Amino acid sequence: MPYVCHQQFKPLDLQQPLWRYMDFTKFVAMLVTKSLYLTRVDKLRELGDSFEGSFPNPPKKRALVSFLDKNDRERYYAEKIKAESRFYYVNCWHGNDSESDAMWKIYVKGNQGIAVRSTFQKLRDSLQKAPQTIWIGKVNYLDDFTWSIVPTDPTIHACMAKRKCFRHEEEIRLIWLDENKKRTGHTGQDGKEIQCFLPKLIDKVYLAPPNSPWFKRVVENVLRRYRINAEVVQSDIG
Repeated sequence: MPYVCHQQFKPLDLQQPLWRYMDFTKFVAMLVTKSLYLTRVDKLRELGDSFEGSFPNPPKKRALVSFLDKNDRERYYAEKIKAESRFYYVNCWHGNDSESDAMWKIYVKGNQGIAVRSTFQKLRDSLQKAPQTIWIGKVNYLDDFTWSIVPTDPTIHACMAKRKCFRHEEEIRLIWLDENKKRTGHTGQDGKEIQCFLPKLIDKVYLAPPNSPWFKRVVENVLRRYRINAEVVQSDIG
């Protein structure tokens, strides 16, 4: 079974609605490859958040590191980032009951973009034939990017942590560890395609505002070509 419930992640509601906003070319690529594309965590820093994959600040009175001065502590965490975050890959979703105007504006330019609507259960079930072990969990938004308690497995939690200013993303991440590359110490490719049964994953396809009748016909034709029976609807946002 590719999806495994990580013991340190909080359980997700099976019916939690999930949204993935993207431009049309990425949507077609997903259909052609029958997969979800996971980006190497350290590569996310180039996409807008320089803190991606960084270790949050430890608690101020952390006994384990109390013997280290500030410079030693920063050096220790920097080495951990370089050594381990490059072996983790993520695919990001927006967890919300309804579509988000902010997500449209951030991830889609113009009106030729789409949002795939799914649920946690559908995402989980669509990954059953993937050979990799996959975890799914909510991103933790930290005040001052500081942990209250350092987790037992700090690396994976660092890959699931962001600053509070990104709270509007309500992000839920699919995450995979490339254990083979971790064993050898060699950095892998920038991204990884994970096999996904898209007819199970895709509940509805929302079209970016403003209304565009011709684009709806194009998306419907593409879905039929790839035998995906999903309703195509126009965004409710004007």
